[in-house]
This record gives sequence, structure tokens and C-alpha cells, in this order.
Amino acid sequence: MINYFKALRPWQWLKNTLIFIPYILGKESYGIDVLEVILIFMIFSLFVSSTYIFNDIKDLELDKLHPSKKYRPITSGIIDTKNANYFSRLILTSTFLVSYYVNPTTFFYFLIYALLTFLYTNKAKYIFLLDTLFISLMFTIRVAIGGVVAKVNPSVYLLCTIFLISCILSTSKKISILNTVGIDNKSNYYQLLKEQNQKINFKILYILFCISSIGTLLVWFLNLSNEGASILKKVFLLISLFGVAVFLNYVLTFSMSGNLEDFSKEIFKNKILLTLSSLIVISFYLGYFLF
Repeated sequence: MINYFKALRPWQWLKNTLIFIPYILGKESYGIDVLEVILIFMIFSLFVSSTYIFNDIKDLELDKLHPSKKYRPITSGIIDTKNANYFSRLILTSTFLVSYYVNPTTFFYFLIYALLTFLYTNKAKYIFLLDTLFISLMFTIRVAIGGVVAKVNPSVYLLCTIFLISCILSTSKKISILNTVGIDNKSNYYQLLKEQNQKINFKILYILFCISSIGTLLVWFLNLSNEGASILKKVFLLISLFGVAVFLNYVLTFSMSGNLEDFSKEIFKNKILLTLSSLIVISFYLGYFLF
């Protein structure tokens, strides 16, 4: 049973914590029962995990050539693909039904996410830039779901920031794949990324996304730091902005070393990124709520 749990990739649920952001930042949302937000988080996490299993089945032969992915339960053969298929369908169907029962509107977003995942896995994943945009849209949907549950409309600044940061992480993953030690550089996907990188360098694309995201954050923070804002509020927001810039620089550095293909897993192992991300969250939270 433990292997089926591993097949769900529970460490990837870190991405789904984005669902909590509208509740945390929406000061008018605190009357909402937080248990409903937690429930949707769990349902969505299982739902997304079912799509990971579908992806593992589809990329079975490709993942066998990967230095770490080849040890996954499905790829290594510990879980039969037929059983994995049944398992994923069971989770997908049950989470769809439960999401509709808990909150019918979230069911709509679940459908959109499933459609994007299907299109990404079968087509968009192999098209330059479109793959990044699809991934970023799926991250943004997480925030939208959180907004529905918390009955809060996420700000344009928040949605744009999440979208652009997702573009950055998607690009960093490609950079990391191209620099991963021991990866089969003859695989079709590796060769595809190599060709794309030769046309438009991923590092340049990464920097452009970084400039856009920091610019968006700056405008957002200036909007938050109105004339009546305290000096302390401005200081904390400035610290978080500086922290983001430093964080993104380190992300690029570790990606160039081939160490950030799976960001959700590696961030817990990387003390620098973990410390910086904690600093950013704390300083932004303090700056956001100070007057």
C-alpha cells in the first residue's frame, strides 16, 4: 500500500498550498470555516495526484531512462500499469464527485484543470512556451479555487505574481533537466529541450520572467504602501521583495547545476532556498497586515 501512496507523489502537494492564500490574505474571509478550505485542499491534492499517475503511465518508457524517475513505483514495475490505471481512475472519479458535493463551483475549476492537464500531457508539453503557459495556468487555478472557497476575489496582482513565478519555476525545471548528471541525453524529450534552448536560451527566458515578476510585485507593494502606510510596513514589504530577487537568483544557480528538476522535493533539502522562502513569506505577511 505504501507504494500506491508514493505513486501519488505527496511531496507535490506543496504546490496546492496556494489554495490557502486567498483565505490568508482575504481579511474578510475569516468568517469562513477554515475546515472547508482544508477539505478542498485535500480533495484537490488527491485529484491532482491521480493525474500524476496517468502521466507516469504515459511517460513510462521515457522515465525508465531517467536517473531518479526510474525508481518510481510505476516506472520500476512495482505497481502494474493496469492496476495503476484503475487506481487513478478511482481517485479521479471520487474527487470529482466529492468536490461537487462540497462546493459546486470548485467542480468547474477541477474540470478546467483536468482539461489543461490532458492537453498538456498529450500536446502542449512538447510545444515551446505553450508548455510553460499551461503549467502556469494550472498554478493560477489553485489560487482561483482558494478564492471560491474563501469567498474572496484574488487581486490581479496576486494572480499575475503566481502566474509569473510559475513560469519561472517551469523554465528552471527545463534548465535543470539539461544539466542533470546521468540523464539520458539521447531521449526524445531531452533532445527537444536542447533544440528549444538553442533557438531561445532558457536562461534568457528565465531572466525575462524574473524581471516581469519582480516588476509586478513592485507595483503591488507600492499599491499596498499607500500614503497612510507605516514605515514598518514598507520595510517588511521591501525585505520580501529583496528576498524574492535573491531567491530567484539562487533558483537559477541550482538549476544550472541540475539540482532543481523537482522543485517541490528539492526545496526541503536545500537549506538556502528553504530559509529564503521562509523569510519571504514571513516578511510579506507582516508587511501585508501592518497599517
